[in-house]
Amino acid sequence: MEKLFYSCIAVGLAVPLFNLLMGAIGFSLDGILGALDLDFDVDGDGIFGGKFPVNLMTLSFAAVIFGAVGLLFFGRIPDAAAVCIALANALLGGYLLGRFVILPLKKNDSSALKAEQLEGRTGIVKMEIRSDFAGTITVLSSIGSKISYNALPAQGIEKIPVGAYVKVIRVSEDGKTCIVKPAAPQK
Repeated sequence: MEKLFYSCIAVGLAVPLFNLLMGAIGFSLDGILGALDLDFDVDGDGIFGGKFPVNLMTLSFAAVIFGAVGLLFFGRIPDAAAVCIALANALLGGYLLGRFVILPLKKNDSSALKAEQLEGRTGIVKMEIRSDFAGTITVLSSIGSKISYNALPAQGIEKIPVGAYVKVIRVSEDGKTCIVKPAAPQK
């Protein structure tokens, strides 16, 4: 029984680390194990309060909790009771991680500003903008986070240096590059 608990801890820690390592070299387990990324839709009025997420990270977290709680009670109470307590804690921990961390992160819109929302915003140049080379600007989203965008100067402007304030006058047709002109700093 002790080997089972240690194995669960090892696997629960190894899977996210392996996923992180594979992501660093450009390969992710999400594509292979996409079937484990499930959101079971349950009654929104009940204790679950909407979707019940189950994915690779919640399963790994639950495995670590199962192993740790199992080891905590191993040898102190009967094995069957230790497994039941460990399983209950693993389910609760996996649910709490999914409900209060994973679901809010999934609801977060990674592209906080749409192309039409960028027009008229003021940003700061982070990489020099030249007429022959797209630079980079950062713009504050509606929630106050900095988002980087590619930028080109408006017609007739040769270059805009790093640290200068710019105003987005339009976004390219493909929606990937801001056309900017120098602007006064916002206060």
